[in-house]
Amino acid sequence: MIEFKWGEHPVTIQFEDNEVGTVVITTEKDFNSKDIDQLLGQKEGWVYMLSCLKAYLEHNVTIRAAIL
Repeated sequence: MIEFKWGEHPVTIQFEDNEVGTVVITTEKDFNSKDIDQLLGQKEGWVYMLSCLKAYLEHNVTIRAAIL
């Protein structure tokens, strides 16, 4: 498990093995549930981060640098 703060929000990233691979569970807490735009933005950020990690681990490709 990895734990850290992203701004004011505590984040945990857990890795669970299963029969076909590894499940990554990312949890970011302490949001105002009425701030839908921020929640959606954060969700998209985590999806992007996990996609970059997958590309790097499975294919040794760094896709994040391509958009900088």
